[in-house]
Amino acid sequence: VTVFSMMLLHVATSKFYTIPVSSFTWQVSNIYNCCVHFCVPVFFMISGVFMLDPERPLTMKKLFTKNILRIVTAYIFWSLVYTLYIYLPAGQTSAREMFFYFVKGHYHLWFLFTIVSLYIITPCLRKITEDIRMQGYFILLFAFFCLLLNALKANRFLDALITPVTDSLHIDFVIGYTGYYMLGNFLYRSEISKPVRLILYAAGIACALFTIISTSILSLNSGSFNAFWNNYLLPNIAVISAAIFVFFQYEVVRIKWSERQLSGIYLLAKLSFGMYLVHDLFNDLLSALHLTILTYNPIFSIPGNTILVFALSFVVSYAISKIPLLNKYII
Repeated sequence: VTVFSMMLLHVATSKFYTIPVSSFTWQVSNIYNCCVHFCVPVFFMISGVFMLDPERPLTMKKLFTKNILRIVTAYIFWSLVYTLYIYLPAGQTSAREMFFYFVKGHYHLWFLFTIVSLYIITPCLRKITEDIRMQGYFILLFAFFCLLLNALKANRFLDALITPVTDSLHIDFVIGYTGYYMLGNFLYRSEISKPVRLILYAAGIACALFTIISTSILSLNSGSFNAFWNNYLLPNIAVISAAIFVFFQYEVVRIKWSERQLSGIYLLAKLSFGMYLVHDLFNDLLSALHLTILTYNPIFSIPGNTILVFALSFVVSYAISKIPLLNKYII
């Protein structure tokens, strides 16, 4: 679901900067975009469930030679693929320019840098997760110093007041995606009562509506896409992400899947990393074939194109999974 949502987000926002914000297509794209903005935080939350579990053995050797090495080799391979794909057809491109693009990576590969940074500090964070109360304290600090203070910056006066203070505090340890990494593990290990869950689901829906409406209003007022409330490190996105995570943890888990369905789910889970890495090649391919969200009604073209990208990414990831060594190091 998170992989599909990430693809949907990229398809929905593919024309955000080239069509008027007042157009029907832009407004539909905005709705889709805001509804799936949970995808990146939930990626980190799922990683936190496993990597920060104090009951799961994790040695330094395994962390660096398996977990981190796999991310690094995948990055090198796919960054090279995207660099060659973009620059070779253009011709007359300097080697220096290509090298810098290769190091920086295609836009969606930023996630790999972030997950590696989280893996590097995982042994330290696991010491915190040994005490769930200490973990809760960490998440409270994240909620205040990251989510809440970022939200207050929507007001120019408060932004001018808060930013110098937070810059001086240098409390970087509890801000950024580390908070989601911790939150996923915390929610998974906690018992959440049904009334609290229902409140969280309602809050998630309310935050999704708030994100859609506020983004639309701000963008219409400015005449171009205003992404302020789309920031992953804001309370509205955090609440949506937590609601989705808990919904799957408590409600979806009750579904009685058949053995065949479970096999399909396991296969998709196994191939999801490779699908994430390759998918933007197919976004570009559909664009080259003039099959964009503008081709037909965006209500249908956005999910339709996403299904195509998802299916093609699955086929390529599946094919690579059958190749020895490549299946271990690039997907």
